[in-house]
Amino acid sequence: MQAMKIVVSPQGVIDQAPGANMLRFTSIDSRWSVVLSSEFISLETREYSNITEFSTRFASILGHVNTHFNPRHQLRFGLRYINEFRHPNGDSYEQTIGEVRTKRSDGSLLVRHGFLQGTTIAPTQNHPPKTGHFYLLDLDYFDETPVTFDVQHPIEQMQRYNDILYRIFRWSIGEGELYQYLRGES
Repeated sequence: MQAMKIVVSPQGVIDQAPGANMLRFTSIDSRWSVVLSSEFISLETREYSNITEFSTRFASILGHVNTHFNPRHQLRFGLRYINEFRHPNGDSYEQTIGEVRTKRSDGSLLVRHGFLQGTTIAPTQNHPPKTGHFYLLDLDYFDETPVTFDVQHPIEQMQRYNDILYRIFRWSIGEGELYQYLRGES
């Protein structure tokens, strides 16, 4: 795979250039993907049991990266959840999008939300593209402070970020109809 760097302004696309080459490794059941490039390592999934399962897999990946590439520094770390809420009766909303960004002592928190149509998530063989209207709640918590590479540090950071993102998620969906619908109770 090859990334694309695109610069967009209010006037449209200003510049496009090829980005880093990437290697994508996907599990046979298509649940997990590891993306490796000269600029980043990511672990992606559409479903997992809990943060312990996710962080254990990520720790294993970081261990292999440490053994085979011996990186000296970590320039960025982040944890992101992209949630698309679809309701059978949710088809009368206008397209909107909002963004809230806040700087915290341990990183930056970015929340994108709004009503959209289609999907924001790339389809895969086992997950065809979704259509229709949905509410987006995209939670991204990241730190861009350069630190010495250490396999354990990102895992501890992931646990802290997950705790905060879960609280934001629960606050966002409340206890009402959406919460009941997601639990299969409405």
